[in-house]
Amino acid sequence: MYRSNTEKYQYLSEFEDYIKEKIAKNEAIVLVDADDVAFSKIAQLAKVGNATLPSGLKVPDGDWKIVNQYLVKNYDDGELPNIYN
Repeated sequence: MYRSNTEKYQYLSEFEDYIKEKIAKNEAIVLVDADDVAFSKIAQLAKVGNATLPSGLKVPDGDWKIVNQYLVKNYDDGELPNIYN
């Protein structure tokens, strides 16, 4: 069991492969601006689709989440879907 949803890949060697695959499919964006990186540290797993980041970067519409220092589309956080909604 992981302590948080970000640990599914964060500390595993698989995260590097996972994120490379997402980048190759244009489903991940690397955050490089210092303001965006600082924001990412306090906004882990936040849904940011169609938002504007502190640097002015416009996030595409869709299911984008902040994971580590990346924006990831359709991030698989390992959680089971809530079937009671």
